[in-house]
Amino acid sequence: PEEEPANLADVDMEDMIGATMEEMEAYGFDDTGILEDSPVSVVYDDNGKVSEVIIEGDADEAPSFHGVTMDMEKEEADTLLSDTYDILQDSGDVGFSRVKSETRECVTCALEEGLVKLIEYRTLTEEEYAEMQDEINASLYIFPDSDKRYLTEDEVRALDAHQLLLGRNEIFARHGRMFDMQELADYFNGQPW
Repeated sequence: PEEEPANLADVDMEDMIGATMEEMEAYGFDDTGILEDSPVSVVYDDNGKVSEVIIEGDADEAPSFHGVTMDMEKEEADTLLSDTYDILQDSGDVGFSRVKSETRECVTCALEEGLVKLIEYRTLTEEEYAEMQDEINASLYIFPDSDKRYLTEDEVRALDAHQLLLGRNEIFARHGRMFDMQELADYFNGQPW
């Protein structure tokens, strides 16, 4: 008689990263990473080990990833991932990604009405990681790359007086300057960088 595959609802798929095709067969996955009638699929690398995971579907049937489950609220999911995946790229109401900076491992959660509806795990390429870092920096800084190049006159003229005050002092803040002016101290102390 054919053996019934193990139930994935009680599995944390993060534990399956690096598992071999043979190990995944115990759960009913075929050699293409598909588990028939299942809310989860995997991708195998060139060595036949799990390198990517996609989870979607009903919360009662879907496995978790790093403790994150389907229909979990965004804030709770982000908190669970933040202990290991240190970089946040927030896309607002549609989702967010968390990346482990040392390894470029990325967990993306797609959201509907503030609840997790899809979880994807994969390792970013160097180019994807650099692009993500650029996007994050662009959202955090008034002059994102002022530490690498001179600003043009047009870039400076495009800002109002308040943005110019912050932008000018952002350059100093990047080098650790402390500010006496309370508005500047509050603004820069509130920046994640």
